[in-house]
Amino acid sequence: MALLKACKAFGVHATGFESDIMGLIFRMEEKRNIKLQQLANTEVESNKRKSKGGSELKKLSWGLQEGSSSGKKERVKYSVLVNRSPVGFFSPQKGLGQGDHLSPFLFLLAMEGLTKMLVKAKEMNWIHGFQVGRNPANSVIVSHLLYADDTLIFCGAERLQVSHLNLTLLIFESISGLHINMLKSTIYPVNEYLSMDGRLTLISSVLDSTPTYCMSLYPMPSSVLKQLDRLRRRFLWEGNNTTHKFPLVKWAKVIQPKSNWGMGLMNLKLHNKSMLIKWLWRYGQPEPVYWKEVITAKHGAQNQWCTKENNAPYEVELWKHIRSLQTDFLQEITYRVGNGSHVKFWEDRWIGNTTLRELYPGLYQIASRQNSMVAHNREGNTWNPLFRRNLQDWKINDLLLLLSTLEECKIE
Repeated sequence: MALLKACKAFGVHATGFESDIMGLIFRMEEKRNIKLQQLANTEVESNKRKSKGGSELKKLSWGLQEGSSSGKKERVKYSVLVNRSPVGFFSPQKGLGQGDHLSPFLFLLAMEGLTKMLVKAKEMNWIHGFQVGRNPANSVIVSHLLYADDTLIFCGAERLQVSHLNLTLLIFESISGLHINMLKSTIYPVNEYLSMDGRLTLISSVLDSTPTYCMSLYPMPSSVLKQLDRLRRRFLWEGNNTTHKFPLVKWAKVIQPKSNWGMGLMNLKLHNKSMLIKWLWRYGQPEPVYWKEVITAKHGAQNQWCTKENNAPYEVELWKHIRSLQTDFLQEITYRVGNGSHVKFWEDRWIGNTTLRELYPGLYQIASRQNSMVAHNREGNTWNPLFRRNLQDWKINDLLLLLSTLEECKIE
């Protein structure tokens, strides 16, 4: 009787007794499986005969074959329900193949029916999803999520709910003619069954990666970062428990890399900053790209790595914020000198991981041109740094050390 009520609840109208409904479903399943098996056997025998001519069978799926003597895919075969019974398979003259841009829409049409059935099952208390929000008046119950061609269904860890879910999927298969591959379906335990390592993995794969797309272009407000850190911290130590638990490790230590004895969670603020700085790196690449031409035409190029500063009120805040990271960007890069016409002698990192300005501050103060290029401090093949006045005796030692360092560098 449960199956008859389920069919009526989902809008499947049938006449007769419960045994008629069950017989109808099972006959449909049996006939469909027989037809599929016959098709598979026919295709295998056909390809065995073809293989004698030099072709190879790479993959065989229900109604779809890859690999033939012409190297093209065979057409997919369909079967329709006539008077609620499947009839033979036929090949369409025209249709959508795998990889077609319209193929995802067919999936959406099928999943729309499954969504309605899962929503109905939730309304009948067949399955219970998880609650988002602690206030019952404003909370939302999530029963399933759809992403691309994957479906994630949430239900309680109870035999009755699993049976109801299985029944819902059985009815969906019978109505739509689609088949759910149970071999590729997996049950994941959550809530109290999720260990600390499991929560760390879930945070790294979901909560850390979800905002990455937005952070790759937009500066994340500090209030949003604090809220994300609060959610990650609470889930890490409490899971889905309603009771409050005190953190055992400071959050500043949690977001440290494991090599620094941290727990390896992502520092979202630093991650956002590094992804925005990467736009300055892209700007400095020699390949011509359209967005770089637009930005340069609007603001003008200050150097190879950035545009000129523009404090006009109509300036786009997005690029204005990216440009403000130029100082941090230049402090983290080193140059490989070519002819020395584009690298600053004192202020750029082209010798090791520091600048000559930091190594020899006394010589930098009396340099004739503090922003001069490397090529300006050479005469032929000899180094000749220029200064505004003669050196004092106590600075000659610094000059000798500078020349010794420069002799180890080779430029074109």
